[in-house]
Amino acid sequence: MRRRKILQMLAAGVVSLSGCTGTPPSEISGDQRKASPNQPIQESQTPAVMDDRRDEKLVEDDFEFDRVVDAVDDLGMDATGEEPIDDALADGVETGTLIEFPPGDYTVAQEAPTNPPYNPSRFGMVGRGESHTDVQFHFPNASEKKGFWFFYQAGGKDILLKNFSIQLTDDRETSVSVRFDCNDGGLIEDVEWLGFIPAQSKGYGQLIRCNVAETTGANIHGVNKLRRLTIGRGGAWYGGHRSRTGTSPGTTYIRHYPDHIGEVIYEDLHLEQSGGNAFRSTNNEGVITVRGGLFRNNDISNLRLQGGKHPTKISSVTGARVVINHDDIRYPTKGSKPRHGTGIHIDSRKGESGVVFEDCDIEYYNIDLDERHEGPPNGVIRLSDTGVSNPGGFTMKNCRVYNNTTAQTFWLQSIKAGAEEPHGVTLENVDVTATAETQYQGAVIAVQTGRNNTRITNCCIHAPNSAVDGIAFENCNDVIVRNSNINVGGLPVRFTNSNGTVRNISNRSSCTVPNNVESQN
Repeated sequence: MRRRKILQMLAAGVVSLSGCTGTPPSEISGDQRKASPNQPIQESQTPAVMDDRRDEKLVEDDFEFDRVVDAVDDLGMDATGEEPIDDALADGVETGTLIEFPPGDYTVAQEAPTNPPYNPSRFGMVGRGESHTDVQFHFPNASEKKGFWFFYQAGGKDILLKNFSIQLTDDRETSVSVRFDCNDGGLIEDVEWLGFIPAQSKGYGQLIRCNVAETTGANIHGVNKLRRLTIGRGGAWYGGHRSRTGTSPGTTYIRHYPDHIGEVIYEDLHLEQSGGNAFRSTNNEGVITVRGGLFRNNDISNLRLQGGKHPTKISSVTGARVVINHDDIRYPTKGSKPRHGTGIHIDSRKGESGVVFEDCDIEYYNIDLDERHEGPPNGVIRLSDTGVSNPGGFTMKNCRVYNNTTAQTFWLQSIKAGAEEPHGVTLENVDVTATAETQYQGAVIAVQTGRNNTRITNCCIHAPNSAVDGIAFENCNDVIVRNSNINVGGLPVRFTNSNGTVRNISNRSSCTVPNNVESQN
């Protein structure tokens, strides 16, 4: 066994990388323990001896490393893709190390160990090409498995993955995932999943598992960040929700788990054509912050999240663009046509309230669902009460919504016992245009049982081609609609077993639409 490998094993904790082979119990020191859901993970320490390393400090994206090594020159990796890099990659996994990858193709034959994985801190992998596609990792054995972990981080701090691509090929079988549960200070930047995204049944359920996880020893102050990730430009599997179809849905791109308690920040994502949820966080107490990004033609949902229960923060989406246009599905598909066409889905398995949307554009141009889809489309913006879902209210400010389809524009479903306050929804300075002749719920904004204290102010609703109502309240108390333009064929505001205040309503011709609408029409 290599000397450096032995040093790593003595220092190992709980994070791993593909090619890092699990250690037999006889070779694990007394301080190295297997992780359990209730036992915080111990970070590895930098080995006392460093052989064959350049003694060089490097600061990269505010990360300070003790040494930088070249994947080819120092670790002996093959950048032609002919020979696997697993052993050399394992040799490079140490606290304080940054591995630089020259442009090339790198073959990863072995899945990352998970039981136990290694656990470096201040560790990084950075591609040195001009483009993130100049460095590509290939996984020839992944198609033979139901899922393949390339990188498996469960603890540790200050981990950097930057400027490379994960190549899935077009075989429709290969699914490669990354677990990125850093306790704090993690960053993934300029990374793309290339190739076709297969059905969920071919993988681990998601491509990125990202949390600040209590089970790995993190606390509520931990923050990780993912910037400029791109997934879906090679096509993807559409299959619909398993509860409706009995078959595999498409793969969810990003998922958060119940042990998430800190904050994960997402900046300028490009998530396209997920046959599952492009982005999901519905069953934890942590916070999600989304800044910018394009979410296009994802099926079960484009954004699916809740407010969180963080003591000082709330989940938010700012400056995002959500697009459904089934006349413009740009990349290959397999399985079926889209089955849901859901835009923003506010959903909580824990009754959480308060997520905020601000300065977003939501654009629905065409919806063309599989003929086996039952009932109407799921909705452009849906506050869900399906199954165990029971979110409280949310806030939307300074957003523009354009709906040229039969999907219900705002579907704010009923509250159930156990949801957190506030139960009502706040819409402020929101412009809504709906051009279809019908709305499934009979109004552009349907507010259903128990959404008391809903506030709709300084908004604009324009539905010129139908006889539907503007806002319909059903079994809601103490609601307010004021200082708004509501230009519809039916009633501006309709109350059914509801009460509240309606004041200063105008009837202008149209509302502000997203900037991209004119170029689409």
